[in-house]
Parts: sequence; structure tokens; C-alpha cells
Amino acid sequence: MNLLGQDIIIPEKVYLMNNNQAHITEVFSSIQGEGPYIGYKQIFIRFSGCNLNCAYCDTDFKKADYINLIINNNIEKIKNPISPIDLYKKIKILLGESHHSISFTGGEPLLWQEFINNFIKIINKNNHKIKFYLETNGTLPDKLQQVISNVDIVSMDLKLESSTNEPVLWEKHSAFINICLENNKKIFVKAVVSKNISDKEIKQICNFIKPVEKQVSLILQPVSTNNINLTLNSNELIMLQSKCLQYLSDVRLIPQVHKYLNVL
Repeated sequence: MNLLGQDIIIPEKVYLMNNNQAHITEVFSSIQGEGPYIGYKQIFIRFSGCNLNCAYCDTDFKKADYINLIINNNIEKIKNPISPIDLYKKIKILLGESHHSISFTGGEPLLWQEFINNFIKIINKNNHKIKFYLETNGTLPDKLQQVISNVDIVSMDLKLESSTNEPVLWEKHSAFINICLENNKKIFVKAVVSKNISDKEIKQICNFIKPVEKQVSLILQPVSTNNINLTLNSNELIMLQSKCLQYLSDVRLIPQVHKYLNVL
């Protein structure tokens, strides 16, 4: 017997794991504002928690008591944590609209890899034709390995020391990219750049991407902050791109477009 209604199909293994829950801060429909998929309409699921502490980050990733579900400018407060099945029921109305993909973002969504797998299984079982887009800091390759077969596109942040004040986790980033390529997944690398970036860092980034440049684009994303000590002007940004193009053939300079449009 389907306890959740005849119109929802729940894979047996997922149903038995209904106690698998996640803390989510918000769910909403908007356009992708970063990287090469700018402008695509997505359903965003923003998870709480992160394993890093970047200097430029402007988001509070503490576990919230409630999820903000935003549909047609109306906000519904949903108690945290939530199960994959209950989340599916809540966003089913959004799945009835045309979206390119569901974006798992955060925070760091891979902290909730089991939840993501179960949620995707429910979506697929109910025959929704939609892609799955993972936005991640690229430092948890073991957890990526557990979800990679279920996602379609990976947006991997390359966390620079000039942004995080911590050494770059090159080995973890490398393992992360290799998992994506071995599984024939689309992946691009996004580096948030600020005035603190050094020529040494630029060379390190390019040397890191060089072996896989035919498969992995490098996106330079200007830091979004009111701190003028961190922001690069237009000439500095073009110069930064030019320096990278001395090493790589595909380097794109793309700001956070959704902030210019003043949308979520």
C-alpha cells in the first residue's frame, strides 16, 4: 500500500530509509547565475552546513529550524530536518513547470550525499525528465563517488588560498575531477578571484587544469563583496584572464549574473 498517495511512487529501499533526513535552508525556482549554465531555469535546493570557511562567503550555513520554500513569491516555512519523500511532495508543484535541472547547492551538499541519492531515486521513479546539477567545493571525493552515477553536471569550486586563508587541497580537487571524468560527467571548475590573488596562484591554477583542459573549462568568477580591498576592477579582471590564457585555451570570465538581475 502506498502510504503517501497513489500518485507518488516510492522505491522500496528509499521508503524503508525514510528516516534519512537533511537540513535545508531554502528551496526555490530561479535562473542559474554562475558559470557556463547561466540563464538556465533551475530548482535550487540549498543545504545547510559546510566543511570550509571561505573569507568571501556571505551565507549563514548553520542548521536552520525551518526551510524557506519559495513558490510564486510565497514563502512556506517547513520544519527541519526533512526526508527525501517529504521534500519531493513539497516541490512536486515546481516539477510540473519546465526546468533545466535541479541544483543541489549549499553550503556543501555532499555532506548530505545519502539524502541526495534517495531524493534523486524518487524523482526518477516518478518519471520526471530533469537533470541533476551539483554545486560543490570539490573537497569530498569519497562522498562524490557515492552520488556521481546519479548527477549530470558538476560545478566544482577551486578554493584558493587567497580566498580561504587555507592551503589549497590540490589532491582532493584532483581526485574529484578524475571521478567526474571517469564517469563521463560534465564538469567545469570555478575559481572565485579577488585582489589578493597572486601570480603564483594563477600559475598553480593553470598547471592544475592543463592536463584536463580539453574536458574541463576554467571559470574565473569575480568575488561579490562590498569590501573594496577584495574587488578587482574591469581592467584587472581582463588582465587576469589574459594571464590564464597564456597557459589554457578555455578560460571564461563570468560574474554572478543573478546578483545583477536581483533575483535569488
